[in-house]
Amino acid sequence: MIWLGVGVVALIAGCPPRSTGLPTKLKRELDQAQLEKQTLARRNQDLEETIKAQERRIQDLMGFKPGTPDTLFAVVRIELATLTGGADFDGQPGDDGIVVYLRPLDADGHVIKAPGEITVKLVDNNGPGAPRLLGRVIDDPEELRRAWHGRFMTDHYTIKCPWYPNAPGKPQGPEVEIKVTFLDWRTGRSFTAHKVVEVSLPNPSKSR
Repeated sequence: MIWLGVGVVALIAGCPPRSTGLPTKLKRELDQAQLEKQTLARRNQDLEETIKAQERRIQDLMGFKPGTPDTLFAVVRIELATLTGGADFDGQPGDDGIVVYLRPLDADGHVIKAPGEITVKLVDNNGPGAPRLLGRVIDDPEELRRAWHGRFMTDHYTIKCPWYPNAPGKPQGPEVEIKVTFLDWRTGRSFTAHKVVEVSLPNPSKSR
């Protein structure tokens, strides 16, 4: 019996332990977690680089750097068309004001229908007490829209500026200086143009 017991013990001692499978499963889970962590880290890095690139793009657009679409199609100057000058609004002798034909231009010299605020100042440098100032401001979007004319060869804002009905009234001489300021609502930039034009005054001898 003693020998039988010793043999059984020896047999049991010689058998390898049964594996529960837990170490292998945990290792697979740990490897999977490490792989997911690396994947998420790469995605996070890609997102950060995308955000930085977008931030740089926004700064470029806000800065209106040369060559960007904003500057390619932005107003860079304004001009007064040749027809800008005195105008007769009542059919009676003499001009009753000025009509301004304003063109906003881009870097290529093309006319742009740009929204903004237009200020027109009519300066009378004739006679005693000169200069005298007449003015008109367009700051209402609907009024500005109605002032635009976009037919063939006539792309411009048309702004009628009658003399003030009261003092200082009509100019004292045949020339009026026109000063125009255009404030571009898109960019916040301001542009100016001026021109001296001749106006027709009533002939006192014929009005008697």
